[in-house]
Amino acid sequence: MRFETPGNPFAEPSSRPSGQRQQVIGALGDELLVYEVLRGGMGEVFLCGRAESSGPELAYKTFQQRFFFDRGARQAFVREAAV
Repeated sequence: MRFETPGNPFAEPSSRPSGQRQQVIGALGDELLVYEVLRGGMGEVFLCGRAESSGPELAYKTFQQRFFFDRGARQAFVREAAV
């Protein structure tokens, strides 16, 4: 069985060095500051950090509605979230 992500497999990775935060561009709730928004084939990924911490960054990933009934796309999304 072979699984594929229905996005762009040739998309360039982020060029920002690890550990270097950019300027805050928004917030998700009261705790997460948004530093960057990346758009891909399956949705958007918000690169965030906790407002009260200099700890590790995290990614908040969204899923486009058009893939909701696509079982393969949902499985790919869940696999990526597990990474």
